Order: sequence, then C-alpha cells, then structure tokens
Amino acid sequence: MLDENLHSAFADAVRDTPPQTSDPYDRLIRRARRGRRVRLALGGSGLVAAALATLAIVPVAHPAGTGSIAYAGGPVMSDWARRLIASPTRGDLSDDAGYLAEFTGIAARHRADWQVAPNLTAVKVLYAGDDSGTRVVLLVFSNTDRAVFVWFSAPKGAPASLLAKRPTLSNDLEPFATVSYSARPYADKDTTRFTIGLAPAGCRIDSSSDAAHQAWVPVPTGSFAALDTATSAQWWRVTCDGVVHYLGPAEGSGVYLLPTVTDSQLAEALTGARGTVDRDVARFAVSGLEPGTGPVLTTGTPRVLWGGSVPGEQSDPAVVAAAPLANGRGWYVYFETYNPKAPGGAAARTSFKVGTRVALDDPRSLFGLRTADARSNPTDQILVLAPRDAVSAIAVTAGGDRVADVRLTDGIGWLTSTPRTPVTLQALGAKGTVIASYPLDSPSDASVADVAPTIDNW
Repeated sequence: MLDENLHSAFADAVRDTPPQTSDPYDRLIRRARRGRRVRLALGGSGLVAAALATLAIVPVAHPAGTGSIAYAGGPVMSDWARRLIASPTRGDLSDDAGYLAEFTGIAARHRADWQVAPNLTAVKVLYAGDDSGTRVVLLVFSNTDRAVFVWFSAPKGAPASLLAKRPTLSNDLEPFATVSYSARPYADKDTTRFTIGLAPAGCRIDSSSDAAHQAWVPVPTGSFAALDTATSAQWWRVTCDGVVHYLGPAEGSGVYLLPTVTDSQLAEALTGARGTVDRDVARFAVSGLEPGTGPVLTTGTPRVLWGGSVPGEQSDPAVVAAAPLANGRGWYVYFETYNPKAPGGAAARTSFKVGTRVALDDPRSLFGLRTADARSNPTDQILVLAPRDAVSAIAVTAGGDRVADVRLTDGIGWLTSTPRTPVTLQALGAKGTVIASYPLDSPSDASVADVAPTIDNW
C-alpha cells in the first residue's frame, strides 16, 4: 500500500509563488499518525497539484540527478508481496502486449533518470488500464529481495510515451497496493481522480459503503478494483485462500488536491497563534486541513496553534495547526516543518497528522504533541501546548515518578527527554498547582481520527 497523501507543486514554489502552487506530502501510517519526508525536484512547469511522501515526482525531461540512487528498493517482506509481483498484469490494457512492451522498454531506459538501483533488474507492469476513467499504470522494479513501486497516470487513452513521463516512485511495496488520487498535475486542465486497489492474483476484493460495513459486494474485477473516486464511507475487504487479510478504507492512501488558502483565510487561521509563525509553512498546513484534502474529514476553519522550531532541527521553521473532526469526536492536528536547504539541493518537509480528543479551542486545555522522525518513528520530544498562564509542565508516570519537566513561555515549551511510554502531562501554575492534565500517547486519543484498517495481516 502506498502510505502517502500527495498534495501539490514544488519546494521553491512554496516561497516564491502564490499559495495554490504549494505542494505537501502526507504519509498515512497506522493509528492515524502520518509522517513524511519529501525530496522535491523543480521540473515540469505547471505541475499544479501533485506531490507525495517518500515519493518523488521526477519528470523525465528534468532528471533529479543521474548517477545517484534514491530508490534502492524496500525489502520484499512476505510471500504475499512476492505473489503480487508474480501476478499477471491486471486492467483493461493487460492483454495489449504491444503497449505493455513499449511501456516496459521506456521505463527500463529511464530507470537511471529516476534513480532506481541497477540491481533491481526485473521490470514488470502490475496494472495497466483505463478502468477508472484515467489511464493508470503500476510498475515494479525488483529482484528477489527488494522492490521499487512506481505508478503513472495521464488522461484516458494516453500513449505510453506521455504516461512514462509522469513517474511517482516509492521504496514501499505492500501485498495490497492502493493508490488514491485527486489532482491536476503537469498543466492538465482537468482534475484527475482515481482509486486503484491491487491484490495478489487469486484474491478477491469485496466492497462495502454502509455505515457498519456489513453489506459486502464482490467487485466485478475480482482481485483488483478501479474507481474514478472512493467515498470516505467506502471500505474494501481482501480475502485470499479463504482468509481475510485486509479490511479497511478504500482510500487509505493517496494524493489530494490542495485548496487555495487566501490571505484573509490565513489571517483568520493565525488568530491566537503562539510562537513565531512562518506564514508559508502555515499556509501549507492550513491547506492540508481543509475539508476534502484527505481521507480524514474535517470541518470548520483550521487554526494555527504554534510556530517556531524543533530543538535540534537547525532552526527549520515548524508549524502546528488543527481543525475540528467532522465526526465531532475531537480535533485533527497537523505538524509541519520545512527545510529549504536539504541535502542534494532539494527542499524537504517532515510532517505528520494525528487526532486528539482535547478541545483545542478551549484556552484552559493542555495538549502534548510527540513528534516523529523522517521515518514516522515517534521521538522523545514533546511540544507542550498549555494554558497561557502555566509556567511549567511535567511528565509523570502512573506510579507518580516525575520523568521530565520544562519551563513554559506563554504556555509553550518542549519536553526533550520524555520516555516513549504512556505518561501524564501536567501543567503547573505559578504556585505549583496542577491547572491541567493530559494523558500522553493514549490510544483512545489517537483513535478519534483513525482511518487505519481493522485488518491488515499479510
């Protein structure tokens, strides 16, 4: 599965052009936490709305650096992944041998431009079709141990030469590969929308859209599903050899068109923000929280809560923003940091989203945000967002042991040595009394925005 959400444009555009050309990447991981590290190459003028996490859009006309290797391939971790790679090509172009041969040949010639490792010698098209109303090709470079997953899209009926100029690469290959897309890339005038789910041959995909996900209907294509779009209520169930291996959202990963955030909208979102906020990074974050920009539904106006830098991150500007969840169960929090001088001369963004039950519009609330590294692993750094009159915060174990503390300025501070185990944060007033508490790393807190599958067992 492509655990990513791709939003739009390119790094330099974030600072130098209007906000609608900005382009974040968002990586969805389990328990609704998403992380991303993006390497953006400025190329292909007019790439208006496409980008992705740990994936890179690299137009053939502007290679990101021949001779280097960005895609050594992720490990092929199960027999099911090998079964997916070994499966016959699916899609309504699967029997067009000429088209598949032409496409495979073009991909093989340009693998160096895309920085694919030369030892991934096998090249195979896993899916090719117009089934979704858009021409989509999923391709894999692999050897016995590792694989790079690539997908391409263009208007229905596009020739192989055009399609191959639009690669999106990932070192991650899951046995059930999914892509959801809603964007307007490469100066296309119309928004492209599709959702593809590809299981190993012999498996069966069922679809359900009822609220309880009890009414299942087999998809007519059997082991793959191709839709022009998927609703937030739609789920897929994948059964292989009589065992359900996947049960979850049909659009658990993907690329979404970022809306334009006007200056007035940004000004409204910045009301009450604490710290020092970089407006460009804030615009990015606000765009990513607007309703319709991902599988988690939000409502209302996003709010920027804080801006500044993360300890040890070379003063790269960071922003925390949030929006109410449409399900009424809490808030969706977006952490975003931007490094315009990343190695290799390409801008990088590291970010994630996570849900919380804390009423973030309540000035007396306390919230602790544990950051994640570039690989989406949680760190021991906690951003404390406390009432403004709180002067310090502490982390306390269930046994009452104080394991971390920090002085706060305007209710803000960083706990930099908090253990990665459940603790309770306490905000203290000037007299040392507890004025607010928050259970850090609570599963029930994160689950309010959970779109992870209930079964993902391969």
